[in-house]
Amino acid sequence: AALLPLPTPPGPLPAPETPTDTTADPNANGTVTIRWKAKNNAGSIYMVYRKLAGNTTFTQIGFSSKKSFVDGTVPAGTTSCQYQI
Repeated sequence: AALLPLPTPPGPLPAPETPTDTTADPNANGTVTIRWKAKNNAGSIYMVYRKLAGNTTFTQIGFSSKKSFVDGTVPAGTTSCQYQI
């Protein structure tokens, strides 16, 4: 009987390129559309974080495999916030 070697397991995917040119545009329905530019490797997932005015830390609010995300959880009355990808 012939013994065949086991296939090499796939290695981890390289990290996606650091996003640049991030924009956040408010929508009439109260959501915010965040867009960014980056070289998107196959299988890349971008984590999206938000910091509300008056807070000192960012909180993860979602993720996207695309170069955009719609934040549908902006608290009513929010006048300012920051996003980090």
